[in-house]
Amino acid sequence: GRVDTGLLARTLPIGTKTHANAHRRDACAPLQKSKSKRLLVLFMNKAEIIREILHSLRQDFESRLRVSKTTREQGNNSESRAEGKYDTLSIEENYLADGLAKQAESAAQAIAIIEKMPLRAFTDSDPIDFGALVEIQFARANEWFFLAPVAGGTEVTCARTTVTVITHESPLGQQLLGSRAGEKIKSPSALILRVV
Repeated sequence: GRVDTGLLARTLPIGTKTHANAHRRDACAPLQKSKSKRLLVLFMNKAEIIREILHSLRQDFESRLRVSKTTREQGNNSESRAEGKYDTLSIEENYLADGLAKQAESAAQAIAIIEKMPLRAFTDSDPIDFGALVEIQFARANEWFFLAPVAGGTEVTCARTTVTVITHESPLGQQLLGSRAGEKIKSPSALILRVV
């Protein structure tokens, strides 16, 4: 019979090649509107969204680390050696490599924190906290956000729906933390539709 790759992806250890392949075959289930299935489907989607966030962070880490190594090698090779006191190419490339290495380290720390976050189901009456998936109705469109302590600004797409990671340090995150579904936020003016 047909293998349920969704179940396979959710039971295999995160980070393994088998898990990653199963996950890629199991595209996120659509965000259904049926109230009877909504919470279960959204909760399952949250697990997929977290995997997508981790996948994005790992790609960012690997990319920055690779570029950092390449830049450092270029800064230290014989062609980059200073030919005069005003020739700073080597110094500049090493500064750039240091900056990229620090960004890669930040991405690695974000991965570790997200991996340790418990997968928690929220109800509309629960105060919003880390791990909440929140739908907000703005004047022109509805948007989904995932509240986390790190990785702010990371965007992932699940079932043709974009989810943006926000932290408690962002202006929007500060307003959401502790709020509940049905409440309004002031800046920008919006309504919290649902919390999962």
